[in-house]
Formats: sequence, structure tokens, C-alpha cells
Amino acid sequence: MTAISYVSNTTELVKQGAKAEETKPDTAKALSEEKQIFLEILLTQLENQNPLDPVDTTEFTNQLVAYSSLEQEMEINQNLESIAAALDSANALSAVSYLGSNVDVDSPTSVMQDGEVRWSYALENDAENVTLQIVNSDGEVLAAYGAEGSAAGTYDIVVANADLASEVAEGTPLKLVVVAVDSAGEMIGTDIVGTVDVDGVETSDDGVTLTAGSVSFSADDVVSLRMKKNSSVNAA
Repeated sequence: MTAISYVSNTTELVKQGAKAEETKPDTAKALSEEKQIFLEILLTQLENQNPLDPVDTTEFTNQLVAYSSLEQEMEINQNLESIAAALDSANALSAVSYLGSNVDVDSPTSVMQDGEVRWSYALENDAENVTLQIVNSDGEVLAAYGAEGSAAGTYDIVVANADLASEVAEGTPLKLVVVAVDSAGEMIGTDIVGTVDVDGVETSDDGVTLTAGSVSFSADDVVSLRMKKNSSVNAA
């Protein structure tokens, strides 16, 4: 029986399979169909080979390995995409839990909410003198406080809208400036965080954005979660 000639374009099928994602809507299905055709060609070749001059199956085997490797890579990519999608969903759900929460944000800027603005600041060392200033976005000082002697540690500050030099609208961002010096007149390092109630959550490819009044900040900037709004129980 006459042997069927070797199909010279089987290697091209592998190349086409590698480019299938650009040329075919269903890459996995297309690759599977091409592999099935290739196997049928191989079986036909083996069934009709000349016993005295058997077909060298090395090239066939190499191409089968190429098909299998490509399928495995595609499956891994699909699994990674599924994992990434699941993580995005989990992050979105986690972000929603911030709504209505009172959080500390790694920023000296806080927001006027419910008639008051709040911060927390920490002194690295004991201070001889400490001056606190609350300024608006134009750099105008709306309130100033001085204290003689403050031990190293963390302090909360809450200022009512009525105590400012001029009242501001709800949602207005305000900045806390802390100037602390020791007994030698040297500046002391301070760490300031704004304390706000989260009233909005947005998700995008860049991550999760939280809002408080007119201020937006990344969820990564949240340094601590204090409590849910209108709740007296500390958050875990």
C-alpha cells in the first residue's frame, strides 16, 4: 500500500497555534481542534507506513510536545487571570467595609465633618514647647494653640468649627502643623495623621480610593481603623 506523504506544514500549525490568540476568538478551542487534526494525520501516517521503510516519528513527537506545552501555558494564563479577578473582587468587597468607618490616614490633612476636625500626632521626644496651627488650603491660619512642656507620646486633637477664626463648610480639608522643640531649642520629629469618617469608596485599575468630604486617599494610606461611625465598640 502506498504510504501517505509526510505533511510538511505541521510545524506551521504549531506556529499558528502560538498566534491563535491574535487571530481567533477562542484560542483554546482552535488549538484543540488543530491538535486533533494533527493526531489524525499522525495515526494515518503510521497505519499506512511501509514496514520496510518506517516513518521517523521524531518530528511528530517534537510537534506534539510543542502543542502540549502551548496548551499548558494557556491553561496557566487562564488560571492566573481567574485568580487576579477573584483578588480584585475580594479587594472591592474589603474596601466597602470602610464605609462609615472612622480611620486614621497617613496625612496631616483632615476634613471638617459633623462640625469638627480631628487629628492625632506623636512626639518622638519630650518637648519644651509645642505649637499647633490649623491652616486651610490657602495657607491661612484658622487656629493656633501653644503648650509649654509635652512628654513624648501620642495626642488626639479635636477642634470645633465654631472655634476657628472663620468657619468652613462641611467636607473642607484642613491641615495640622506641629512645631515642637526640646529644651536645647532643637526641633523634635512629629508624626501626624488625619482622623476622618469614610463616606465614599471607588475601585479602579489603580486600586481602591476612599473619600472623606472633598478629600480622596488610597486605602493603602489608612494606618488604623478606629470604629464604625455611630458605634461605641472599637474595631478589631
